[in-house]
Amino acid sequence: MHALSLITILDHLICYSDDESIYKLSQCSKDCHESIHQIKRRQLFKLIKDGNILHNQHLRSIENIESVHNEETLKLLEMIKRKEDELKIILPSYLKEFILICGDLDCRFTPHLNGYYSSHPCYSFIPFQEWEFLKTHFLKIPSRTEIEKKFKAHQRDSLVIVGYDPITHCCLLLESNSGLLYEFGRNELTKFGSLFEWYTKLNSNKTFKHSINNNHHLNQLQHPVTTVESAIKLLKFKSGDYSQIYKYLPIDFKKNEQLIMEVMKSGYVEKYIPFKYKDNADFMLQYIKQNLDAFQICSARLRYDIDFVKRVFEINPKIIYQNNSREWNFKVKPFIDV
Repeated sequence: MHALSLITILDHLICYSDDESIYKLSQCSKDCHESIHQIKRRQLFKLIKDGNILHNQHLRSIENIESVHNEETLKLLEMIKRKEDELKIILPSYLKEFILICGDLDCRFTPHLNGYYSSHPCYSFIPFQEWEFLKTHFLKIPSRTEIEKKFKAHQRDSLVIVGYDPITHCCLLLESNSGLLYEFGRNELTKFGSLFEWYTKLNSNKTFKHSINNNHHLNQLQHPVTTVESAIKLLKFKSGDYSQIYKYLPIDFKKNEQLIMEVMKSGYVEKYIPFKYKDNADFMLQYIKQNLDAFQICSARLRYDIDFVKRVFEINPKIIYQNNSREWNFKVKPFIDV
């Protein structure tokens, strides 16, 4: 059977099938499996495109996503494999597709929107490289114990933080055993299910989309900058008010080394700097000399690197109090000379 006609037939069947039936269809043959995978990808792409409430949200073209030779696609697939090996889990297929469609989200600004944070995928996910287990997460989460109470014992160790807002302490959690997404905020747990379910529900909520689109926090800089030099001048002119500047800059500007060095020298802890700097020991040590709180944005690899933490301790012994992770207290703290 021609591949195109198979996709057309399966597309109609899927509309009237439950998840179990779709899974059985996908196991019939390699062609069925690949065709259903392509249908699901295109369905998710349409949902994301229809629900794209950020005008500057970067969506990769479906042609590039499906090209086995596309450089960015190959790079993202390699990143996904590394993250799965690091966490020793298999990410659900819809999250892999989300990453292929939206990219790794490095440097993306996810604004706090009057209680709407983590209520839309465009805002909710932190950069893919920063996903880690709740038990090892270092950012201060006052309700960590409350989160754990909401899940059964065998689920707790499988919880991965894929989104976090330090202002509201909202967390977007992936229960990696089931592949389901949950939001924890204001001491309440909300089950989103899969990304398909989440987008489908939100795309039908016109009131929500209107509220987001008319929120003044989405406005970028009052005086948009056109060059890296003008951005640096603006940073210096604002003398410390970096939280209102850097995060709104174009992504290409945010990745400029000279501009990043200016942010680091300021001592302002900017969580939207590129991940490669958060994972660079020499850079982060310089940052920590300016402000000990910069340790909180270090990559998980550095935070659990005993030699690195010892060097931080030499800079400022108060590092032993800069965490809220039982895992860190057990694996790292005993090896630091107090």
